[in-house]
Amino acid sequence: MHHLPTFLRFLRPLPSLPLSLRLSIFLLSFIICGAFMILGLLVTNNRGLTPIFAIPVALAAWMFQPRQAALALGGVFLMLILLNTAAVKSLLWPLPLLISFLCGLVAALIVAGAIGVLRYALHVTETARHHSWQAEQHMTRAYKQEQHLNDLKDQFLLTINHELRTPLTALHGYLQLLQEHQSELEVSQQAPFLAEALQSSEELVHMVNRLLDALQYSNAALQPQYEELSLASLVQSAANLFEPQQWQSHHLDLLIPEQLKVRADRQFFHQILWNLLSNACKYSPPQTTVTVGAQQEMGASQQESVCIWVQDAGLGIAPNEIPFLFGKFVRLKRDQAGTVPGAGLGLYICKQLVEALGGRIWVESSGVVGEGSRFSFTLPGAAQTTIPS
Repeated sequence: MHHLPTFLRFLRPLPSLPLSLRLSIFLLSFIICGAFMILGLLVTNNRGLTPIFAIPVALAAWMFQPRQAALALGGVFLMLILLNTAAVKSLLWPLPLLISFLCGLVAALIVAGAIGVLRYALHVTETARHHSWQAEQHMTRAYKQEQHLNDLKDQFLLTINHELRTPLTALHGYLQLLQEHQSELEVSQQAPFLAEALQSSEELVHMVNRLLDALQYSNAALQPQYEELSLASLVQSAANLFEPQQWQSHHLDLLIPEQLKVRADRQFFHQILWNLLSNACKYSPPQTTVTVGAQQEMGASQQESVCIWVQDAGLGIAPNEIPFLFGKFVRLKRDQAGTVPGAGLGLYICKQLVEALGGRIWVESSGVVGEGSRFSFTLPGAAQTTIPS
C-alpha cells in the first residue's frame, strides 16, 4: 500500500467510511460538476461538459454497494436529463444531443461497472487478508497456549520429581533401615526413625492432596455453600487445624473485630486461610509473628465486603515475581533451589476458591528481607442480600 500513488492511497479507504460521510462526498462532487456544467451553458452555451459527470459516477461506483450506487447513478442521469432539457427548452432533443447523451450513458455505465468490479475485487482481497490475519492470530494464540501448556507440564514434572522424590526417598530409606536392622535396634532407637518415616508419609499425602485439589478446581465449577459466619471464630478454627508445635515456632496475632461476619463457605475459607498461614510459617523465620487481620470496606459495586489479610515477617517477594505468583506450579526462584517443600499450588488453589466466593486475592510486598509479605483477600459481608455468582 505504501508503493501506491497518492491519489490511490486516498481513494482506497473511501468505501469503509461512514455512510453519511460517503454521501456528503458524492453530493459535493455532484454539485460541483453540476455547477461547472450550468456555468458552461450560461457562458458559452456549450453542452459538451456532460462527461464531467463521470467524476460523481466513478465515486458512486467506488464508494457504495451496488444498490446504493444504482440510486446515485440514477440521480446523476436525471440531473443530466433536466439540464439538457432546460438547455434545448424541449423534451424533444436534437439528434446529436441525444446520441451524445446515449454514448455518455453507455460509457458511464461501463466505467461504473469496471469500477464496481474493481471495488468488489478489493473487497474480496481485503476480506481474504483479514481472514488470513485472523487465522494467523489464532495460530499464534494456539501456539502460545500450547507452549504455556508445555511449560506447565515441564514445571509439573520438575516439581513432582523434586517434591515427591524427597519425602519418598526418606520414607523408603527409614523403612528399609528398620527392616534391615530391626533386631539390632531397641524400641527407643526405632521411635525416631518411625517418626521421620511418618512425617515423610504425611508430606507425600499432603502433596498428593494438593495435586488432586488443583486438578479438581481446574476442571469443575465450584459451588460454595454459603453461610453467615463469625469471622473471628472462623479464623481461630482454621488456625486450630495446625499442629500445636507449629505455633510454638511462630506467634499468631489476631486483629479481628468480634462483631465482623462474612458470607462464605466454611470449608473453602478454612482451606484458603490454612494455605496462607502455612506459607507464612514456612517462609518466615522462627519466633516471628504472623498476623491475621480484617476490616469491613465498601466494594466497587457499593456492596459491603470484608478484607482479610495475613502478614508475615519473612523474606518478602520481589515485585517482578508478584504477577505470576497465583499461577499453577509457580515457585519463586529462591525457593526452587531451597529446602522449603512445596508444589507451587497453594496460592493457585486460594485464588480459585476466593474467586468462587465472589472475592479477589492479591499480595503486597516490597521484597525487602524482614518486611515480609501481606496476602489479602475479600469476601462478601454478611449484610449482602445477594450471593455472588
